[in-house]
Amino acid sequence: MAKVVSKENTIVFLVFFLFAFLLFYRLGENYLTHWDEAWHADVSRNIVKSGNLFTLIWNGQPFFDKPPLYFWLSAIVMKFFGITEFSARLPSVLSAFGVGVILYLLARLLFNQSVALLSLIVLISTIGFLFRVRTGNLDGLLTFCIAFSILSFYKGYQEKSWKWYLLMGIASGLAFLTKGAIAFVFPVICFFYLFARKEQTALKLLTLSIGIGLSISLTWLLLSIFVHGQEFVSGFFT
Repeated sequence: MAKVVSKENTIVFLVFFLFAFLLFYRLGENYLTHWDEAWHADVSRNIVKSGNLFTLIWNGQPFFDKPPLYFWLSAIVMKFFGITEFSARLPSVLSAFGVGVILYLLARLLFNQSVALLSLIVLISTIGFLFRVRTGNLDGLLTFCIAFSILSFYKGYQEKSWKWYLLMGIASGLAFLTKGAIAFVFPVICFFYLFARKEQTALKLLTLSIGIGLSISLTWLLLSIFVHGQEFVSGFFT
């Protein structure tokens, strides 16, 4: 017997379809809109041209201002779809769609499906959010990584599962590789929360999670310092 799809599930599907439409509609048909989108696209383009994933280049010089994850992803897209505005923006809009999925799932876990649906509608009706993530900027990917970190902490805390804490640590590390130390604001807040509640088991798992995130971050930092020396330190930390 065919499974009956509820009216609410149909609405959820339609809202996600609308979200995808708003994200992807004519994504690559306008020029790069402002200086940071243009500079990000140029860094990614130079990765494609040089084949060097480790030394980012902008304006003919090594670029150490930002971590490399978004540029790596954008360069991969450019490799397959060509060096276009669409390719420069695709990682951002995919990340934004992922944020919507995570928001919906988390709101449903915390409250119910109706609240989750309303939360999603609020997100996709936020003009500033849509405008920002439809450009080739780092914020969509950063938000996705942090949102996944939040969802993983909630699931790990509820289920007492080290696997979710492992995913939280990986998400935090990837957030650092997107935009730096802001990635660890949420894990530190969680640490003090669990410390105040004296939840020793969860605190140990969270410490492991933070350690994984720091390991990912420090591996990239130390390799960058080893390869580029003081030039990287001056460029990234100042």
